[in-house]
Amino acid sequence: MSALVNSSMIDCDLITRICKYLNECVVLLVDNALCKPNKNLIMIFTYIPPERSNAYDTQNDYGIKLLKDNVLMIMSDVRDASYIITDDRNARVNDKPDYIPDDDIDYILCLRHCLSV
Repeated sequence: MSALVNSSMIDCDLITRICKYLNECVVLLVDNALCKPNKNLIMIFTYIPPERSNAYDTQNDYGIKLLKDNVLMIMSDVRDASYIITDDRNARVNDKPDYIPDDDIDYILCLRHCLSV
């Protein structure tokens, strides 16, 4: 996964890559000077291979759970922020069934239950 950012925004510290240890996604912190109402914005860009893809190790083969775990960890680290999550969930499924029963973001991340939204 990659995210292309204008170098002038990085040079003046308006956009910073955070959570560099996460291999499954790119996470950017957009400074509140660029956002209204003066709240930081976290942008998460991720690719989720289909289940049983050779992209996974043998221990973790469910990308939606990995995304959920990563997002909840990021949200606990950066509490007062807005979030944008962009992903590619169904890439390379070809003629295999879609293993996501519902593509609704609240369902995928359990936000209504976990965060009392």
